[in-house]
Amino acid sequence: MSIRHTLAILAGSLFIACGAVETESSDTSTAAVSQELSGFTGPMSNSHQYPRLALLNDGRVLAADGLVSELYDPATNTWTATPPMTASRVFHSLITLADGRVLAAGGGMGSYLSSAELFDPQTKTWTPTGSMAVGRERALNTRLADGRVLVMGGLSTGSVTVKSAEIYDPATGTWSSAGDANYPSSQGTATLLPDGRVLLISMYGGELFDPATNTFTKVGTMTNGRTDHVATLLQDGRVLLVGGRTATELFDPALLHFTATGSPTNSSRWQATGTVLADGTVLLTGGYNSAGETLASVERYDPATGTWTQGTPLLQKREYAKMVQLTTGDALVVGGVYRIPGGGSMIIGGTQAAELISLTTCTPTTCEAQGKTCGTIPNGCGATLSCGTCGAGQMCSAANVCVCAPTTCAAQGKNCGTIPDGCGSTLSCGTCGAGQACSAANVCVCVPTTCAAQNRTCGSMSDGCGGTLDCGTCGAGSACDTGPGVCVPVQSGQAQYDATLKVPVCTGESSSCDSGTLLVGRGPEGSEPNAPNTLGGTCADGMGGSFHVDESLDRLKVRSLDGGPLTAGKTVIVDATVWAFSGYSTDFLDIYSAADASNPSWVFVATVAPYTAGSQVLSTSFVLPHGARQAVRGVFRYNGSAAPCSTGSYDDRDDLVFQVVTPVDTQAPSVSLTSPVPGATVRGQVVLQASASDDVGVTRVDFYVQTNTPGTQAALVGSDTTAPYSVTWNTLQAAPASSYLLTARAYDAASNETVSALQVNVVDNTGPGVTLDSPLNGATVSGTVTLAATAQDYSGIQKVTFYVDGQAVGTATSAPYSVAWSAASATAGTHTVHAVAWDVPGNSASSQSVSITVAGSSGGAIQASYSSTWRAPSCAGVGGASCDSGTLLTGRGSVGPELNAPNTVGGSCSDGNSGSFHRDESIDRLVLATVDGGALRAGTAARLTATVWAFNTTDVLDVYSAPSATSPVWTLVGTVPAAGSGLQSLSVTYTLPAGSAQVVRAVFRYGGLSSPCPTGELDDKDDLVFSAM
Repeated sequence: MSIRHTLAILAGSLFIACGAVETESSDTSTAAVSQELSGFTGPMSNSHQYPRLALLNDGRVLAADGLVSELYDPATNTWTATPPMTASRVFHSLITLADGRVLAAGGGMGSYLSSAELFDPQTKTWTPTGSMAVGRERALNTRLADGRVLVMGGLSTGSVTVKSAEIYDPATGTWSSAGDANYPSSQGTATLLPDGRVLLISMYGGELFDPATNTFTKVGTMTNGRTDHVATLLQDGRVLLVGGRTATELFDPALLHFTATGSPTNSSRWQATGTVLADGTVLLTGGYNSAGETLASVERYDPATGTWTQGTPLLQKREYAKMVQLTTGDALVVGGVYRIPGGGSMIIGGTQAAELISLTTCTPTTCEAQGKTCGTIPNGCGATLSCGTCGAGQMCSAANVCVCAPTTCAAQGKNCGTIPDGCGSTLSCGTCGAGQACSAANVCVCVPTTCAAQNRTCGSMSDGCGGTLDCGTCGAGSACDTGPGVCVPVQSGQAQYDATLKVPVCTGESSSCDSGTLLVGRGPEGSEPNAPNTLGGTCADGMGGSFHVDESLDRLKVRSLDGGPLTAGKTVIVDATVWAFSGYSTDFLDIYSAADASNPSWVFVATVAPYTAGSQVLSTSFVLPHGARQAVRGVFRYNGSAAPCSTGSYDDRDDLVFQVVTPVDTQAPSVSLTSPVPGATVRGQVVLQASASDDVGVTRVDFYVQTNTPGTQAALVGSDTTAPYSVTWNTLQAAPASSYLLTARAYDAASNETVSALQVNVVDNTGPGVTLDSPLNGATVSGTVTLAATAQDYSGIQKVTFYVDGQAVGTATSAPYSVAWSAASATAGTHTVHAVAWDVPGNSASSQSVSITVAGSSGGAIQASYSSTWRAPSCAGVGGASCDSGTLLTGRGSVGPELNAPNTVGGSCSDGNSGSFHRDESIDRLVLATVDGGALRAGTAARLTATVWAFNTTDVLDVYSAPSATSPVWTLVGTVPAAGSGLQSLSVTYTLPAGSAQVVRAVFRYGGLSSPCPTGELDDKDDLVFSAM
């Protein structure tokens, strides 16, 4: 079998197996003329992103880049890995030498290599040889006519494009300089011409290299420059230049000029690959176009006509690939990458790493010629034909012909019976399972059961199809056994579930009431019938745990102690069957009772602890209250506290309702007033309290009060329904009298009643009369003021207390009732005065209130505030007994710092700013007050007290006075030394001069001489402005 015939079979089989390979849109149509065949070779050992190929003398092809190399054998269409190169190289020069060896020179992998090495096809080994003078990649290279190798230009250190050239001599394994080209070049082409010269084409233009003279000569112009193009030597000696720019050109070495020729379909393509074929035509494939699309197109150039024809596209589009013509006449395309949407590239490897282009021609078939109407079929030339799709209700058969597509039961939503398949036959959709029937719509549906079919005569049951059946009710004297659903006679004392109350109920009088099995389980654990079995369904069970592993209340029974009917007032025993957890010491049973099951008010009876794990009966007893229809509740809980409706996850609550015989109650309750005691003397609020009891129960106790005056009626004070029975009596609201009769009347549920009475004495509840005599309403006062009042009561006056603005200022215990009050203790302005008198029994009464005005000259204490007018603390405009700077002066200048420093009138005397706060000197407060406590006034002795911080005893306080703060003339009125270091008060007393708005200045200095405004860096000066009468 010939290689060409083998390739045709390989191309077709691979295309079908791998499916359509993405190519550019312009190459997807299949020509109806003869065309090349393409097929993948055997898989390569490695991917080759930027391959370099060398055709060996024996027809094999060497692919070597990076650290890998491998050999292609056209005879077997397979690749064999060879040992790696000694250096990792990409974008290097790979040239087959005349002796069959292969030279690899330069390249880069993070650096620019100058090294070179030789591959021996016989031994399949790489051996280092001489190195170039310049490291370079993407250089222009070719084998010269004499067997030497020319390497020119490329990118070198610093990514600089160089123009130096070197020649390798295989005989000596050494490199020699060939001088410099006219242009720096990279990513160009070097083409050996028939006369031995070399045509060099790069982005800057073209030039010729003459090996005989090692000279470079420019040809053409810059417009003839191009990069990433393809250059092929035609059989007539001209050179075809295609790609790298729009124009396609021919270079004529005889005439040394470029002429335009026909361009391929994608004329603007870069990184394509091409080769001249044996018939003189040029084969071009791959690369990428101006739109950035990777191409798969294959085109052939005919030098005779200067035109291009399209061939069958590559099976895999690729750029940066390399192509060589094999000795078989076929073309081998290897490696490269292809671009993907969104940016980035995919490296081509594995089974698609290399493909053959067979130059055998072929005429493709058509769908019509093959009688095909759908699907995809081979075109006979390595490509495929799309024969269309089938219409609705049809499908494409294995023979690529449209046939009727039968429906399916699933597609029609059918699961039983027989239906048409839409193509003339029928489909069996199966049969239905037990309890189902096939409907007219061929769908299995549920067949509901009946009460009769299940032999049930009462209660409710599932119909088996999601619904519920009502199987009826039972007649008088019978009840529905919910298990089998049949009516059974009602046994005396046997409870039945009551759908209204939602709990087990015993009807009729009996000595006991038993829930039987109606309570077994807890909620869904068991599961408990009709859970939660609490009145009205108001208290749900806990949902945790498992049946008869964790807690459950399984049965309740109430029975009389004497064996007679359950009767009000008699003792009964409650038996509770429970299941206790293995840690039963944390389980508890609480029992509650309710006298009226229709409106239950739960009364705690007892708590009983289990004595073992598992099932057991726990019992307690209590006296039945009065009520015809009563209930008990059992609460079986895990930990927690007793409550009628606990919330624990393991708690079970169940109720049991039963009839109680209620005898006629003819016995009245007993009652006794316990407080106050008979003959007690009381007053004010008095608590009336009684004890009461009854064989059935006390419903309420009424309390009455009646005077001993003949003809008066008893008045109801209040009622109480729970023990201890009590109400509060306000004797102040009672009718005037000295003696009262108190009555307590107790009632039971049968309206039987009993009375208890006693007599008490009530003391005088009337307050004394009191009048404030002095001061008079609207009076203006100052200094010491006499507050006087008149008070009288037939029992006598105990005391009279006087109040100013609600605060007690003095008390008089005997007439005449008066106290002395100092107006100086109050601020100037309006105040309220009244008196309160107490009689001997303790009743009190208040006098009328009067409003008085405390004059500004009354001597009250005045708190200074900062005055922006005086620029110092001021009490000016307000009369008083003192003037206090408060915290306005704390600190000294910027030390502290002192607010509004320097706080001297008009800001006329600045403080020293040296030292530290409360380590060195400062005046923190000034208080000026009269000695006699009266108002600040001319001629009165006044004391200035300065709170200072002293450094040591060398500190001195000087005090100056000025009668006018507006134009101060300072007079030194006293000097006081510091007593030691730290915080202390220093005082100076002087006589106030005449002047309404006066000022006093304190100077606290460290050493120095007395002065109203010293200049020491540690001195503090502060003023205080005040009003004087």
